[in-house]
Amino acid sequence: PTPRSYQREAVSKWIDNGFQGIFEMATGTGKTLTSLFAVNEFMKKSEHNLIVILVPFVHLIDQWEKNINLLFKD
Repeated sequence: PTPRSYQREAVSKWIDNGFQGIFEMATGTGKTLTSLFAVNEFMKKSEHNLIVILVPFVHLIDQWEKNINLLFKD
């Protein structure tokens, strides 16, 4: 998938803020994918990476796993 314009803008602002911040977006707008687009940009800038994803509810693990597999296929 490719980011939508508002996702690109969110990632760009996150990068401009030193790779820090919180995405505040409406339900269904792709926060998970936006976050993974941001992770991808961070990984391009740093040689050594450790990415930790924490979710507040167990059911969100499946959502994250699906999106990670979608974006970071072997």
